Formats: sequence, C-alpha cells, structure tokens
Amino acid sequence: MATQLVNKFLGALFRCRPVSLTGAEQLLLDTHSLKTFLLSMPSVESSISTKPPTVYTNGVVKTMTKAEMILKMVMSETNSAEDFVSAYSRLLPESDSSELQKVLEMKAIRRQEQTSIIQLYRTQIEGHSPATSNLNSGFVCRFQLFLFIHSFIYLFIN
Repeated sequence: MATQLVNKFLGALFRCRPVSLTGAEQLLLDTHSLKTFLLSMPSVESSISTKPPTVYTNGVVKTMTKAEMILKMVMSETNSAEDFVSAYSRLLPESDSSELQKVLEMKAIRRQEQTSIIQLYRTQIEGHSPATSNLNSGFVCRFQLFLFIHSFIYLFIN
C-alpha cells in the first residue's frame, strides 16, 4: 500500500509544473514529512511499539529519497548543461532521459534547452549517440498534493 502511495505521489509530483524555487523547497519539506509518516505508519494506533519490516522501510526510504532528489534537481541551477547532467546522474543514478525531461519541465526550461540537455544526458550517461517560476502554480501543486495525502490518511484511518 505504501509503495502504491509513493508511486502516485511521484506521479503527482511530476504533474506539478512549473515549480518555483520556493515551491520546490516547500514540496521537499512536505515530501520529508510524508516519508516520516510512512515510516511510522505500521505502528499507528498500535499498543506495542514495533519496528516495521526492513523490506517496508527500505522500500519507503528508496522511493521517497528519489522524490527528494527530484526536488533537489528542480531547485538546482542550470547554468551549465554539463554540470546539471553530472549532478542529475549523481543524485538519480537509476533514472532515465524521460524522467530527466519531466524534471526539466518542472523547472520550466525552454524546449530548445531541454533538447540539448537531454541529448547530452543520452550521450554521456545512457551511451546513445546524439540524434541529427511561478509561486502561484507551486501553491496549486502543493494544494493538490495536500488533498492527495489527506485523502490517503482518511482512507487509512477509516
């Protein structure tokens, strides 16, 4: 159940675009709060404090850390395409060019610049040869995620 929630959360996160720096910072805080809640969820309303199974903990930590790294990339500078691609591959080593494109769309990077960054990523990371901010929207995105989390908690409690 937590895995499904986290995957839906990642999907909702990718639908947030464009995301301002302030919006990404707040989403990062919200993501950390959700991660903390999910890690404590197995013992909610339990009379005995038990440690959740390692498989559960590792799954939550891995997927929520991915969400945190995505948001850190949204917050990062794109002055140099090489530096951005290097940081992206370091923070998200299991990612691919389609996720990179979603991150660039969240950052509101122009299509032309997206194309050059994605080509660089494909060449350097995937091994392919190259082929011939807005605070209001951040608020809307946070509100959508808030409603999503709220409905999940409501379903979990009832």
